[in-house]
Amino acid sequence: MARLSAIEQRFRKKLSAVGSRGDVLILGVSGGPDSMALLDLATRWARSTHSIVGVAHLDHGWRPESGEDREFVAQEACARGVPFFSARADLATHSEADARAARFRFFARVAKSFGANATLLAHTADDQAETVLMRLARGAGIRGVGAMRTETTIDVDGTALRILRPLLGTTRRELRRYLDQHLIPTRHDSTNDDPRWRRNRVRNELVPLLEEIAPGATSAIARFADIAADHADLIDTLARSLLDNVGMTSRTNETTFRRRPFCAAAATSQRAALHLLAGDLGAVDITMERIDAARAAIVEGSEDSEIEWPGGLTVRIGDDCVALLRRGEG
Repeated sequence: MARLSAIEQRFRKKLSAVGSRGDVLILGVSGGPDSMALLDLATRWARSTHSIVGVAHLDHGWRPESGEDREFVAQEACARGVPFFSARADLATHSEADARAARFRFFARVAKSFGANATLLAHTADDQAETVLMRLARGAGIRGVGAMRTETTIDVDGTALRILRPLLGTTRRELRRYLDQHLIPTRHDSTNDDPRWRRNRVRNELVPLLEEIAPGATSAIARFADIAADHADLIDTLARSLLDNVGMTSRTNETTFRRRPFCAAAATSQRAALHLLAGDLGAVDITMERIDAARAAIVEGSEDSEIEWPGGLTVRIGDDCVALLRRGEG
């Protein structure tokens, strides 16, 4: 039996930590280098573990040659004896958020019809570093810079979609070497070169500059994201303990808690508690600047004041009561 490469060993170790033999998995494959490495690694792993994989490809319809990408991925899946699923999104706008939402809806549909335990995505250490830098730039806290997890479950229109990212600890440079060694063909998405997309500028301009200044910066930032995620989990535990002790009550579109015991807690727990409450009421993308403004008003401000938050939320501060309300409610 041929000796496994370092990338194959790392990939299989990641999957064995979150899955088991005989799993049924969907692979998100665009045809680009990262996803083609995922396709090859996953199909080799599946053969060795008696698992089943299927390939899911969503055509966003943004480029004239996108149909060629679909045919390419279909051929590569067929060559490996893997079922292939595809759809066309036909998005009205070129929005990264809309494209991501469309992919997740598509993956959820395919996973359900295929009976898959999870969907594998080809995010790398480089993707992780880019995400961390972008979130820091817009004022994210420790939870935000924890960025992507190897395993996560998201709600997609009422359906739980389990996502695995077994390549988060692997750099694009390592994957390129793997592709070259195994003579694996790939497609190039020209939208990845378009400087109008913020991520492309971070990827093509900022990250190379950081690597020039501090070689290994990409991997270091990705490791920092793992550490930040662990710290965020611990802080969330402290925050939930705080919320258990401030007389919190929740109703539709409204959460209230007592101000004085909240003010007695550590600032870190206060920030995390407010972030959790904001998320529960739908403000999932709130910055730490907004959180800190509300925290300062609760701890240091006078009663009968209000703070407006994005997502249609209002923080209303009374003498010994703080209420988080959906704007226009309460």
